[in-house]
Amino acid sequence: MPGLKGRAQASVDGKGRVSLPAKYRKLLPEELVLAKSPNRDFPALVLYAEEDYDRWLDNVMESKGGYAANNQALDDIMEEYYENSENVKVDGIGRIPLAPHLRAYARIDDDNRGIVISGAKDHLVLRSVAIWEANSARRASASVYDAHR
Repeated sequence: MPGLKGRAQASVDGKGRVSLPAKYRKLLPEELVLAKSPNRDFPALVLYAEEDYDRWLDNVMESKGGYAANNQALDDIMEEYYENSENVKVDGIGRIPLAPHLRAYARIDDDNRGIVISGAKDHLVLRSVAIWEANSARRASASVYDAHR
C-alpha cells in the first residue's frame, strides 16, 4: 500500500461513524482493522489494512522474542491487541463505524470538535482534536525535527 500521509479533520456522526477523507479512501482497501493505539499517554485509534495490522503485531511479538503460548506476558499482549480491535468495512459513502469501547478509549466522544485523521505510512491514526493538539505540542517541544541530525 502506498504511504499514507497528511492529515484531515472529520466529525463523528450520532451513530458513531466517521467519513474517511477521499484522499485516504482511494488508498485503502474496503475491509480494515480498527484498533487501540499502544500510546496510552495520547490515546488514539489506528486503522490498518488487515495484513498490515497482522504484520505490525507480528513485529511487536518478534521484538519481545517471538510469541510463545506459555509466555504469559506475550499472551497478554496478543490478547490485549486482538480483544481491542475490530474488523470494519467502509460503507458505500466512505464511512466506518467506531465501536463505543474504542471511542471511549480514545476519548473521541469527549471532544465536540471532532477528530484528526493522520497518515502514518501504513496506517491512519484517529485522535480527538484535543488529544491531537496536546500530542502536537509535545512533539514540537521535543524538537522532533532535530532528532534526525
